[in-house]
Amino acid sequence: MRRWVLSALLAFTACTGPGQEGGPGQVEPLRSPWLSPERLPAESTLVEILTINPRQSLRSPVQPDGRIPEAPRVIGGALTLPPGAGPFPAVVVLHSTAGIDGRATPYVQALREAGIAALQIDMWGPRGVLPGVDLSRARPRSTFHTIADAVGALEFLAAHPMIDRDRIGVMGQSWGAVMGLLLASPEVRSAFPKPDVWFKGVASLYPVCWAFAVPGTASHRVVTGRWPLMPILVLAAGIEDYDTRPDGQDCRDAFGGRTSPQSGALVLLHVYDGVTHAWDRLRQGEVTFFDPAAAGGRGGPVRVVRNEEAARDSVRRVRDFFATVLTPSPPAGLR
Repeated sequence: MRRWVLSALLAFTACTGPGQEGGPGQVEPLRSPWLSPERLPAESTLVEILTINPRQSLRSPVQPDGRIPEAPRVIGGALTLPPGAGPFPAVVVLHSTAGIDGRATPYVQALREAGIAALQIDMWGPRGVLPGVDLSRARPRSTFHTIADAVGALEFLAAHPMIDRDRIGVMGQSWGAVMGLLLASPEVRSAFPKPDVWFKGVASLYPVCWAFAVPGTASHRVVTGRWPLMPILVLAAGIEDYDTRPDGQDCRDAFGGRTSPQSGALVLLHVYDGVTHAWDRLRQGEVTFFDPAAAGGRGGPVRVVRNEEAARDSVRRVRDFFATVLTPSPPAGLR
C-alpha cells in the first residue's frame, strides 16, 4: 500500500521566486500529476526535497548573462526502499522530457530487488510543466537549469537514516541522461559547496550525444580534463534522431574508450544497434514527435519505438552496474 507523506521539516512555497523558470501552472510538489500512483512503483513513498542552487561559477550556456535560473525551492519525489533494515545504497532517478511516465519503474523494481533504494524526482510539476502541453517547448531551456534538483535529491538521501550516504548513484533517461553526464564533471561538482558527498556512479540512458562530441559546446567542455569523477554507464541508441550521425557514432566519439585521467574511472558504452531513442517507453507502437534539440540542435522529428529485448537488457545492465559500483569495495575502474 502506497504511503503518501508530507515532510514536516520542509516549508512549501507556492510560487517560484524571481528569476526562476516556470509557467503559470506550478503545482504543490506532492500534488503534481507527475507523481500520480499509476506513474510510480506501488512501494514508493512521496517525499519533499529542497533543491540546492549552484554557485555562479557554473554558467548557463543559453542565458545571455550566463546565470542559471533559480530552481523551485521544493520539488516532489518518490522514494522506494528495499525490504529490510538498511542502510541501503541508493540511486537518484532523473526523468526524460516526457516526465515521470512509468518507464523508470522496471529499473526501480530491479534495483529494489538488488537491495538498492531509488528516488525518482519530479523536475516538471514545480516549474509548471504539466502533462498535455508540448513538453519539448515547455521544459527548461537547458539541462544545466535542473542540476539543482538532482543535487537536492542527493542531499536528501545523504541525510536519510535508511540510506548509506557514501553509496549513492544517479541514473537518467534522455534529459536526465544528459544531466547525469554533467554531474560527473569537476566543474559541476565544484559549483556545489554542499552536500559533502557526491554521486558514486552514473547510468546514462539514450543521452543526446552530439553536444558532448562537438568541441566548443558547453557540454563538450565539461567532459574534458578530469571528467569523469566516477564510473559511467552509457546506453545509447543506434538509431538516434537527436544526434547527427547514424549507428551511435556521436556517442562512440564522445564516450567510447574513455577513462578518467585522474581517478581511472571507466566509461562503459553500449550501443543498441537498430534501436531508437526511448526504447524502454511503456507504450507499444511507433511514435514520432518534433523536438528543437533533435538533429544536432537544428530541430526535427524524433522517432521512438519500444524494443522489448533492449528494454530488458538495459534494466539488467543498470541493475548490475549499480550493484557493482555501489558496493563498499568496487573493483578498480568502477570506484
